[in-house]
Amino acid sequence: MKKFLLLIIILLIAAYLALPMSPWELMGLVNDEPMGIDKAAHSTEPTTEFVPLSTEEMSSCSSPEQWRRIMDSAVYSLMDSVSINISGYSDRKYDLESLPYGIAIKSTGHAIFGKANIKYDFTYNSDFKLIATSKNSELYDRLDEDEKRVFDILKAECESINRQTDTQYGREVLIHNYLTKNHRYSEFDTVSDRAHSIVGLITDKTGVCQAYADAFEVMCNLCGIECINVLGELDGVSHGWNIVKIDGDYYHVDVTSDDPTPDSMTLQHYDYLNLTDEEIKKTHKITTKGLPECTATRYNYFILNGLVVHNASELETVINNAKFNKRRGFTFKTNGYIITDTNQIARYFDYSGYTNISVSGSFGQDGVFCIFLG
Repeated sequence: MKKFLLLIIILLIAAYLALPMSPWELMGLVNDEPMGIDKAAHSTEPTTEFVPLSTEEMSSCSSPEQWRRIMDSAVYSLMDSVSINISGYSDRKYDLESLPYGIAIKSTGHAIFGKANIKYDFTYNSDFKLIATSKNSELYDRLDEDEKRVFDILKAECESINRQTDTQYGREVLIHNYLTKNHRYSEFDTVSDRAHSIVGLITDKTGVCQAYADAFEVMCNLCGIECINVLGELDGVSHGWNIVKIDGDYYHVDVTSDDPTPDSMTLQHYDYLNLTDEEIKKTHKITTKGLPECTATRYNYFILNGLVVHNASELETVINNAKFNKRRGFTFKTNGYIITDTNQIARYFDYSGYTNISVSGSFGQDGVFCIFLG
């Protein structure tokens, strides 16, 4: 009898250890209560290109990776819903909050002992429909008239960009410049719901960070650049920007922050074009999870163009190059060389024929400086 009881205890322990979740989690899954009701996934895009799956392939999965591919296929086909049989299910492994689509997802179903049948219902916003169409052209007829008009504008611009250059970096810069030169950031005291959308940004020529980041993503998709939408904070305020993959490496890009307020495009800004994680975290707080690491510096605007100043000699070289090319405005970034006042820069323009020299930047610390010459 004792041996029999010992065998039962051993079997129970083995069963417990094999569970994909705790017994308390299982108790919550056995009932018929809907799970994850109306959770809004973060506004980021998948790290793999959209590949449609067959109906059979979408019916079941046994890993979070398979689940993600099914969900990608569903949302980038603008399906209203999808039902999935999931083996080894747990809330931790199949968390709606980990999905990056920026849409409302409602899940209903139940699970027992790690076996689940879950139905996911999707509600799409205008920006996501445009993003999905930029990945899957067959969805064009699912757009409304305003969305079609804006998509056509962005597509035509991207076709022009693609003709101008076949490099990813070159296309990225042209997309960045198109958005910052032709659109204006909306101040929070005057912002409308429309300003949060791509349609509002492109139609009204004004919008907020969400619209900039989503429009940038649509254009990157149309230009063959992998792009991810990132959520976080800037100066304590909710903020959105992007991560791009250029020639195999990932970089942060904040187009909104490169569009100065008030809107003055005397000088094109590239302060936030292709930053590392370390650089972006100096000013931004990242809240989106599961992002690729951004450690490369090759395509940082200032590094690529030789505009990083480490000492007075390099500063003089940058300024002399600007004078030689007769530029009325230019920008550079300091690293380990502190500029405390305008005179450190203005003295290099003595007897150069300029009557007015305006300098703005990160005095007393490393940072970006903008020079305007008159």
